[in-house]
Amino acid sequence: MICKSAAMCSSIYDIDIKWIGVRNISNRTDKPKKSSEELIRQLEDKGVKFELCSKEKALDYFQNRNNYMRLASYRKNYEKDGNGKYISLDFAYLIELSTLDMHIRNLVIKMCLEIEHCLKVKLIQNIENNMLEDGYDIVEAFLSEPKNAYILTNLARFSNSHYNGDLIRNYFVVSCQEEGRTTVSNDLDEKGCPAWVLTELLQFGDFLNFYRFYYDRYGLQHISYAILNLVKSLRNACAHNNCILHDLHKSSSTKAPRELTTYISKVPDIGQKQRIKKLSSTFILEFSAIVYIFDSIVSDPIKKHTFQELKDFADLRLTRNYEFFSNNFLLKTSIDFLKKVIDNL
Repeated sequence: MICKSAAMCSSIYDIDIKWIGVRNISNRTDKPKKSSEELIRQLEDKGVKFELCSKEKALDYFQNRNNYMRLASYRKNYEKDGNGKYISLDFAYLIELSTLDMHIRNLVIKMCLEIEHCLKVKLIQNIENNMLEDGYDIVEAFLSEPKNAYILTNLARFSNSHYNGDLIRNYFVVSCQEEGRTTVSNDLDEKGCPAWVLTELLQFGDFLNFYRFYYDRYGLQHISYAILNLVKSLRNACAHNNCILHDLHKSSSTKAPRELTTYISKVPDIGQKQRIKKLSSTFILEFSAIVYIFDSIVSDPIKKHTFQELKDFADLRLTRNYEFFSNNFLLKTSIDFLKKVIDNL
């Protein structure tokens, strides 16, 4: 089945996608390859100014530091006039957004690695204290679920890895087919595979599925899956080096979980109207979820150090060129919201 959007499907397992190839060769001529000089002229034609950043510097930027597609994506945060030209947009503003994007991605990745570590530690502690679970049965039950068959395929891809290949080969049956394709079987050896090993082998999204499987199986209290999915979404975007500030507008499909709304409601100077509006922005919602989870489960020494890093970023870098966005209500209020959340940590 092919879904027009992921929102229409009940889970990721309902979604199918395929490459349709080139239906019409005119698609290539409509958007042909262009030189850096041509791209700068194209931006200028669309109303982008080169007052704070000269065209010469912009040319060097495209040739040596970033590409057009990434930088141009931040234009979504700007409105257009009746002639289709961007309002109050200088090339320097796009560079600034790209720079802030890079800093935030680095901070988010660091925080998510610690969140992942803490979630794994807490899960294993729970399994160790659960008299109904030996740590092996839960793995066998999880991998026996038909929808989790893809996990064995993922493990096969890393069975020769320098870092976790030994673990995979020690606990799973690894075989190589005649066509050279490596497979992993869930026919575990006599020892079986314990949960504390599997958690070290799973990618973050797969780990969250295992996390959910365990807590649902035993009906135990856990961190909201809605919150964890928000963390996963932004974590994956940053890990794949996506532009995360490319569109800060309200999203019709974005809804803040109640506990996150409660958490943000305690931030001084953020009223109900601003809270509702800003948490409807996908990036701001997901970033707030990461801050909330980090604040909830990470140990105090690491939390204190990381929150100081966030505050230094907010004070020294996030607002360094604040005046760039004085004429853009969306960006100005988004920066204000982020700084208030961080200042409250």
